[in-house]
Amino acid sequence: MPAHISNSSYDASSMTLVPVIVSFDTSGNMRPLYLGVYGESHKILSSYCTQNYDFRIFKCQIEDHGTARNIILTFHPRECFWTIPKLPERRD
Repeated sequence: MPAHISNSSYDASSMTLVPVIVSFDTSGNMRPLYLGVYGESHKILSSYCTQNYDFRIFKCQIEDHGTARNIILTFHPRECFWTIPKLPERRD
């Protein structure tokens, strides 16, 4: 039986993929500006970045319908995508 080994840092059981708009300074440092969740855009009011070997982790404060909320946003540079901790399924 063939085996598939993945080097991906993404774990679908604990993370949600999200679109993020970022800005770069002249040194190449990232600053996230907007985060998309459930099709809605949220402005990132502030962020602080820590980096380990595999990820860039941003502790952010976002604006959510007039309320400031804290969220952890993670950039996966090898795969070039962004995640947040798993969200419950949305029921409309």
